[in-house]
Parts: sequence; structure tokens; C-alpha cells
Amino acid sequence: MQYIQYLFFRLLVLLLAWLPPFLLYRLADFCSWFLYSVFKYRLETVRQNILLAFPQKTAAERRTIEQAFYHNLGDIFVEGVWGFSLSVDEMVKRYKAINPDILTPYFEQGKSVIVAGSHYVNWEWGATCAAPQVAHRPIGLYKVLNNTRIDQLLRQSRAKFDMTLASIVDTAHIFESEHDQCKAFVMLSDQRPFKKRNAYWMEFLGQETACLMGVERYAKQYDLPVFYVSQKRIKRGHYTFELIPLEMSPRQSEEGAITRKFMGQLEQIILEEPSGWLWSHKRWK
Repeated sequence: MQYIQYLFFRLLVLLLAWLPPFLLYRLADFCSWFLYSVFKYRLETVRQNILLAFPQKTAAERRTIEQAFYHNLGDIFVEGVWGFSLSVDEMVKRYKAINPDILTPYFEQGKSVIVAGSHYVNWEWGATCAAPQVAHRPIGLYKVLNNTRIDQLLRQSRAKFDMTLASIVDTAHIFESEHDQCKAFVMLSDQRPFKKRNAYWMEFLGQETACLMGVERYAKQYDLPVFYVSQKRIKRGHYTFELIPLEMSPRQSEEGAITRKFMGQLEQIILEEPSGWLWSHKRWK
């Protein structure tokens, strides 16, 4: 079964590589419509999350966010597959860094950094396109795919951008072995913690929310500066990302401060443009 899935995925990559952008985004429109109107992918979860976050908005306003979210999801799916066939130069042209030099002083000191990100607009391209534009060698901590063949293809694809992928299961080992090697540890930290007893609780989008503490924990343990990566869609297929300092002296920060700053940046971005966030994951219970 895994091999069949892998063959189908490779065929899809080849097909999308030949399609011009205007047809790619017609396909993205179809995917959006199918996920929203036919398959109704996690529709109840999306609606409940948007209602909890924006109870003051009218039903029509929430429906607009909901529909725009599925358009975003269609673009992410198509661009994610399309990205396997794009060259490094083409990807960087489509996902440009605003201020990559902000990390240069730390690189010159031989100091690693943590780049904390979120599931906002096309986060996959954001992590990939960081590598050719910053001095540090990025390590992306991610959840390994169930299909080992597709997972291997993903790792090979990221390697051509000079980016290493490491399983979140190995996070502690990766930090221990690589923290002194002038790396940028890329961590997506906006999902619900698996173990709530290890979570930090705070108000986020009007809800009492359990937050992941990994970024803060490793920043304090190894005294690594923390930056938030703010991603924006300029137009379809074109993005920018900006690195925003969160904490430069983590060992001197009070408990929970880095996590609050991270979640505060994310909340601000969501309030400005709600449709870009991944509303389909179960953030609150």
C-alpha cells in the first residue's frame, strides 16, 4: 500500500511540474471546493475553532474566514507538491526573506539560534526557503510521515536546499549534539501539546490554551536566542518571511516569558489575517 501511495505521489509531482501556474491554481481552487463542499474536511472543527476565537463576529463574517481558510488550504496542498519540482532559485524568488542579516552577528560568533514558527500560510515553503537565505544551516524538527518512501523523498527534497530534517522524537538528542554547530533550529510550536501536564497555560484568542514549551525549554537549556518567523502571502505563489527577535538572553527571562511572546506574535498575525492559520487542527477542547 505504501508503494502505491508513493507511486501516486511521484506521478502527482511530475504532473504538477508540467502545469503552468495559472492551471496549478485552478487545480488549487478545485481542491479547495472539494475539501470544503464535498469532503467537508474537518469542517466542524474549523467552524468551532473560528467561533471560539471570534465570538464577536457575525455568522457571515465567520463564514468568510472559513471559506478563505479552505482557499488557503487548497493553495498549500498544491504548492506543497509543486515545490518538489521547483529549483532552489525559483523557490527563493517566491519566498523571500525580509531581514536575513539579523542572524549574521550570531553566525559570526558561532552561535546557534532557535527559529520558532507556526502553521501559517505556506509554512512548508517557509522552512525550506530559509536555508538558502540565512547564514546558519537550518534543522527542521518535524513529525515523520507514516509513508517511509514519501518521507525519504521529503528529506531528499529539503537536502537540496541545504536543510536537514530531524524527527521531533529526537529533539533532545539533536539539540545536545548540534547546539554548538552554528545551526538554526526550526520549530513549529502552535499546536496543542500531547501531554498537558508539561504545557504552559495562557489566554490565546480569548481561550485558556495549553501551549508547547519546547522552544522555551531548549532556549534556556542551551542559552540560544529565539526569533519568531512571521510569514505573509503577498499574492498567490509569492510570500515573504521576517525574523522577529523574541528573546536574546533566554536564561535571564522569567518562566513562560518566551512562550507568551511567541503566542502573542502568532495571535497578532491571526487577528490581522485569520484565514492563513491552520484552523483544522483541534486547538482547544
